[in-house]
Amino acid sequence: MKCGQALKIENMESEQKDRLFWLDVLRTLAACAVVMMHTLTGAVDIMNTAAYEDGRWMLLIMDMVTWCVPVFLMISGFLFLDPEKEIGFWKMIKKYCVRIVLALLLFGIPFSCMELILAEGTFRIGMLWEGLWMVLTMRSWSHLWYLYLILVLYALTPALKWVLKRLPYWGIVLGLALLLVGSSGLPFLNQFVEGAAFPVLPDGSIYIFYYIFGYCLHKKEKRVGANNVLVWGVGIVIVLGEMMRDRLFRGASLQMAYNYPLTVLLSVGIMLFAMSFSEQFQHNGRSVKHRSVLKYGRKLIVHLSRLSFTIYLIHPFFLNVMYKALHLTPVDTAGVISLPLFFAVTLICSVISAGILLKITPLRKHIL
Repeated sequence: MKCGQALKIENMESEQKDRLFWLDVLRTLAACAVVMMHTLTGAVDIMNTAAYEDGRWMLLIMDMVTWCVPVFLMISGFLFLDPEKEIGFWKMIKKYCVRIVLALLLFGIPFSCMELILAEGTFRIGMLWEGLWMVLTMRSWSHLWYLYLILVLYALTPALKWVLKRLPYWGIVLGLALLLVGSSGLPFLNQFVEGAAFPVLPDGSIYIFYYIFGYCLHKKEKRVGANNVLVWGVGIVIVLGEMMRDRLFRGASLQMAYNYPLTVLLSVGIMLFAMSFSEQFQHNGRSVKHRSVLKYGRKLIVHLSRLSFTIYLIHPFFLNVMYKALHLTPVDTAGVISLPLFFAVTLICSVISAGILLKITPLRKHIL
């Protein structure tokens, strides 16, 4: 019995050692940002945004949390495009793509059925087949679009690894620059400059940029360096300041989702800052495992990181309950936006539910 316990502890310690803690921190923060983003977007349809300076504050909040999806994509690229990690096509399909498909079916069908029940006010057995068709035709709840995207990226990963392995690094950087200009810079100019009609790449190109940029971070991981922490930190502050100036003082209303140039800069800056900060922390010998308080904090972050995918899947359920079933709005009687309260309730319910779902062995092993 003691030997078994010792082996279990040793395996757990080995797993913790192999984990990159800065990625766990980013996953946790990105999951929180996703919840805030959907708390806001879910409320926009039922709130009188004109009463809040034409919704400028809402646009600013959106700007400040939209980095979450790009960071998730860069983390995936960092891990799956790792040149030292061999992942064949069939392994990618059987181990990772199947997981995404099962998640779509397990969550997408019930979500679709809920929409049908709310629309018709009753339940029919045929709704199950209609829900399945909605999932297959990408018409389930809107947040599941990310699963379709990541499914495509997973399927393309072996081919991308093959190509990236054979390209010189400067060629990869040039390709990223072309993707960035064609999917972010030129579309921005087309909307910002009156009469502009520059040729642009398809909207989805920006997701390829983020995914491959994650690979470049891995390739240059040792060159990021502890001395760049201040640079990336200042860069993030500058971008956030520019976002505030655009929305609050210039009255800018342009929305471009994940290819908005400031969103790209903020997302990349956050990723580089997290990596640089991690290197500096280790370089100075201040490892969190040697401090009891931070040790427990690390365990909490790692646990929340493991819940992040499940939190992403289930959090809109609680938002829909509040907004559509209970008809609650994120505005109190004093006219003060209470988004933080709705965000906190949604996040807490999602974390608790995710923890319960992960205790179900088949879900934990094969889907979540």
